[in-house]
Amino acid sequence: MFHHYEFIIVSECYNTETRYSDLISENIFKKSNDHGEKMNKIYLITIFILSFVTSACSQTSEKVLSSEDLFNLIHSEEKYVIIDVRTPPELTGQLGAVEGVLNIPLQELAGRTGEIEKHKNVKIALICRSGRRSGIAQKMLADKGIETYNVVGGMIAYNRFLNTR
Repeated sequence: MFHHYEFIIVSECYNTETRYSDLISENIFKKSNDHGEKMNKIYLITIFILSFVTSACSQTSEKVLSSEDLFNLIHSEEKYVIIDVRTPPELTGQLGAVEGVLNIPLQELAGRTGEIEKHKNVKIALICRSGRRSGIAQKMLADKGIETYNVVGGMIAYNRFLNTR
């Protein structure tokens, strides 16, 4: 019975996005008078929340480039291609674009993987404004067997790096 009760609490927390404090005050203490049982329930809920947050926040890939790595790649003899997954207007906006990028917006990526597959024999760097969209693109391309490197922090970090050099 105890395990069944815990499952109901956990699934209620997850499905309705109940705040942790509401969950404690409304669900845990309502049906229990035993202090030990209350602490067990709090402990289990805390473990569940930490597990959920940890899995939601973990990156799917370890293949990343720092801004300095990207700068060094651009100025090296190594062959590479940089794919910017922002929309075309963003490339001419305040953050600008790295010279010579191939612009394939994230929303068009699935239909344009053939263009990227031509570059499988060289290092492929993905960049966007902050690194979020390029991270999504990296996952999409990895699912198709294309190895890429996400530029951490995107153009924001790259411009910051260039301004501090």
